[in-house]
Amino acid sequence: RASVETGPDSLAYNACISASRKGKQWKSSLALFARMSRDGVQADSVSLSAVVSCCEKARQWRWAFVALQALQLWHLRPDLVVCNAGVSAAEKAGRWDVVRGLSMVSGAVAWQ
Repeated sequence: RASVETGPDSLAYNACISASRKGKQWKSSLALFARMSRDGVQADSVSLSAVVSCCEKARQWRWAFVALQALQLWHLRPDLVVCNAGVSAAEKAGRWDVVRGLSMVSGAVAWQ
């Protein structure tokens, strides 16, 4: 729960990132995603999939891939939603090498 004393939490950030996605404001979603780390708020698969999806819809596939790199930086386990958003961004960019890699990851995630 967000409060004045503690500041925003991941739920508040995720809501704002999702609103940015719906408003097609990919730069805002990236800025919010980056601010989470600066504010000491742990991103989760919801935040990551919303950012990747926002970038994918805006055809900003390079930024979608940058966001996907946060998986490793924050030690997040990819889920199917994150993988599918990444696959969609890579497919629209014609990056079949990335599509293959993400498809293999999503297949492994599906079996877990």
